[in-house]
Amino acid sequence: MTMAKSEFSRPVLVSGPEGRERTIDIAADARERAALANRLGLLEIPRLGARLVLTPTHQGAVALGGTFHADVVQACVRSLEPVPAHIEASFERVFARAERIKDEREQSITIDDEEPPDHLVDETIDLGAVVTEQLALELDPYPKAAGSDFEGFAIKIPAYTGEDGEDGEAGGVNTKGPFSLLARLKRAD
Repeated sequence: MTMAKSEFSRPVLVSGPEGRERTIDIAADARERAALANRLGLLEIPRLGARLVLTPTHQGAVALGGTFHADVVQACVRSLEPVPAHIEASFERVFARAERIKDEREQSITIDDEEPPDHLVDETIDLGAVVTEQLALELDPYPKAAGSDFEGFAIKIPAYTGEDGEDGEAGGVNTKGPFSLLARLKRAD
């Protein structure tokens, strides 16, 4: 099995001297950042980098931890104006060979169990792809530009005036709640 090529690819071979921890710094160049911005639906990614630590663990697994930093520009969900943001986050992941993951999944799993490890593909971890996934998780799903609030707008819901003459209206707003009509229908049965 081979890895799919991502916009920001930094494959690292993890097999090697056992027990040796490695620190790796990566940064996306302008072309990679532009391709990632397009993929993630961003206006721009002016900066993206990470400091990652690979640590071999027991039974051939590899722990990957580190921090990444990014400057991104998203479109405001209200006005489509650019919304710049700085994102800095830490994360930890574990990678293991497919046969080890298969053996562990055959055991019973409870809700309190840790997340299963990710697959090692050809003894390689694509650090850029991992950072891209973490960046996507940290993005604000509803970015809002300053001053784009909808102040001064109000929705008035007319109240239902029942046959019995009850009126739930106070200034054009239904004060009895959205289910008052249903309650009246239920009582009519």
